[in-house]
Amino acid sequence: MVFRFKIATTLSFLVCLTGLLSQPTAVAVIPNSDDPDAYTEKQYRQELLAYNKQTMSGAYLEVGKRDPRWDDLVVELLDAQAAVFTNHEAHNTDVVATTADYKRMREISRQLQDMGCEDPLVLYTSMRQMMPKDEGYLEAARRAYDALMDSRYPTIRKHGAAVWLYQQLEEKEHNEEAVKVLDTITDLYIEVITEDALKANESRHLFHLLTPVLDDLPRPIWKEIAERVNHSDSPNRWLIDVINGNYHIKAAWDERGGGWANEVTPDGWDGFREHLYLAEMFLARAWKAEPSLPEAPTLMIEVAMGRQTGEERLWFERAAKAQFDYYPAYPQYLWSIRPRWGGSHMLMHSFAVECLNTERFDTYVPCMFYDTMEDIAEDAEGYGFWERAGVYEQFLRFFEGRKHEPNPSDGEAWWDSMKAAVAWRVGRYEDAARWIEAAGENLHTRAFTYFDGDAVLAPSEISARLGEHRDLIDQATGLWNQTRYQQVTELLDKALKGMPADDPVRPYLQKQAARAQWTQGQADGGWINLLNRTDLGGWEIDRGTWTVDDQGRITGQSAEEGLVLRCRHTFGYRFEIRGTITFLGEEDVQWHNGGVLLSHWKSGNNRYHRDVLLYRNRDLAVAMRHFYYDQDAYPVELGDTNTFHIQMWDDHVRLSVNDQLVYGNRKMYRELWDEIHPFALGGNCHQEGARIRYDTLEVKPTYARPAWIDGPDQHGNEPQAAD
Repeated sequence: MVFRFKIATTLSFLVCLTGLLSQPTAVAVIPNSDDPDAYTEKQYRQELLAYNKQTMSGAYLEVGKRDPRWDDLVVELLDAQAAVFTNHEAHNTDVVATTADYKRMREISRQLQDMGCEDPLVLYTSMRQMMPKDEGYLEAARRAYDALMDSRYPTIRKHGAAVWLYQQLEEKEHNEEAVKVLDTITDLYIEVITEDALKANESRHLFHLLTPVLDDLPRPIWKEIAERVNHSDSPNRWLIDVINGNYHIKAAWDERGGGWANEVTPDGWDGFREHLYLAEMFLARAWKAEPSLPEAPTLMIEVAMGRQTGEERLWFERAAKAQFDYYPAYPQYLWSIRPRWGGSHMLMHSFAVECLNTERFDTYVPCMFYDTMEDIAEDAEGYGFWERAGVYEQFLRFFEGRKHEPNPSDGEAWWDSMKAAVAWRVGRYEDAARWIEAAGENLHTRAFTYFDGDAVLAPSEISARLGEHRDLIDQATGLWNQTRYQQVTELLDKALKGMPADDPVRPYLQKQAARAQWTQGQADGGWINLLNRTDLGGWEIDRGTWTVDDQGRITGQSAEEGLVLRCRHTFGYRFEIRGTITFLGEEDVQWHNGGVLLSHWKSGNNRYHRDVLLYRNRDLAVAMRHFYYDQDAYPVELGDTNTFHIQMWDDHVRLSVNDQLVYGNRKMYRELWDEIHPFALGGNCHQEGARIRYDTLEVKPTYARPAWIDGPDQHGNEPQAAD
């Protein structure tokens, strides 16, 4: 498991020394990388599929409630579910071939229900095709659980049904029932480990099926399970040892805590060392018993980090020797060579190149080059390392290999688009233009967003830096470097006046003009008007349709997926923002909402945000706060046009609506403000066609700690439950 804990940079000289001693040489080679017959994840997934089928459709044919009318349908359904279990979190190179699809599985489930099939495993599998929000979902989970508990099906399948029910009960806060099911899970967990003598690959299957469950269980339950199986007379010693080793690693960090080293108590250090010693004892014994299995040596990388033994590379190579492409070993080793653990970005890059040099694009291993370079950029808080000699060419090798891999996940145009994006990121604009031309009309501008770029602005910037406006860009850059921001805005706005509306350079110049204007406002202090332009250059349309009028007012019309306009400029997470919002009242619009998404960021196709919204329908008017899973709705008086004033200081927020305090000091989840993200306008969900207009919008950075931070969370009305 990859660490995400803060470690003091002053751990000790020994940490740095052992990190250096464990660094691989420049010619290091990953074990088995040159062996085409080396055991890989693809082979393991095939074995896992056989195990899942054996304990599902195979078990049905032996102990299920069979009937010639539905036997074939049941086998098809259970084999499809076995494939779904097998392919969970599999890389595209390792996915087992299957004709199963969810639509067909739901169809079979309905057919079996109509035919009166009451087989316990069918009830469970059919329930898995439902959505948690579906009517009767929880009752279906209870029914499947009860039926499987009274059946002769394998314990691992009973365990799965129990875990699924427990998760639903916890989510819906059926606490007493959840505790009873948790007791059953504990007993089933121990039973499945100890009931029969297992083959080596069966032990691996159970480890991977059961470990995620342990991670979600209360730590005392994990401790009880580890101790009970350790004191059993089960012959499955390898499985028992890796479970105990894994438990003691987690317990070690529980004792130490996740803070800085100088914050750890003496008792915390003692508990940390004791548990790591026990983890090493269990895991070393497991590895000696089954050196052909990669799980124990992978966990030992984490032990070596904590105990400062300098053996991280040794245990990584033992894991790779057991299974060349065992994925958990790679990010764990990569974490161990980060600068905070005595490693370096150079060492991380060397490992990235090792992975790339395997050229085993039939496995995930070369993809670790890409993952590692992303980690270097994240750790360095920038892409400077990527500009080093040879790195760009290594990216090209990686993308070319992915283009021609045995199971390409995307077409050639996607990988040419990625080449263009990396070339843009490292300032190779001529190369970027060449790759854009290679992709042609199939260019995926989304590729630029993978490297903190903008799907519209990055191609526009490439055009600007290579075309007739190159001198203009150089002049604006010179002024920017002299902090003459107002002159940058004036220079670019002058160029924009005579530029055709469809000129590809236009979006980039508009964005740079807005950026300079708002940066000048930050330098001047006071309130910064965000509606003083007649273009959307400072904004990125994320959802819905957005326009700006000649007064600078911004209007959004919601699409089915919502309405979001993301600010391209960041103001930190200590600022005030105030404005006026108007609900534009079409007769067929039943409800409106709109406001500010205090922090809005994208990861792949996902969007994350913190909302402060005004919501109005024909019967209700509220101010909503929606921070991750924490949400409230406060009754307020709302008209067609409303003012709002939001004050934000780190993880604290204060809101007034129409000059009335709504809440005075509300806290967010800390993990949501660990990084600075731009705010956005709009809302995460809207009635399609609803329109809102921002008539005024100003922001002001806050530098002095406001007095309200230390006060209570006072508000005029008690919050209501928010749906």
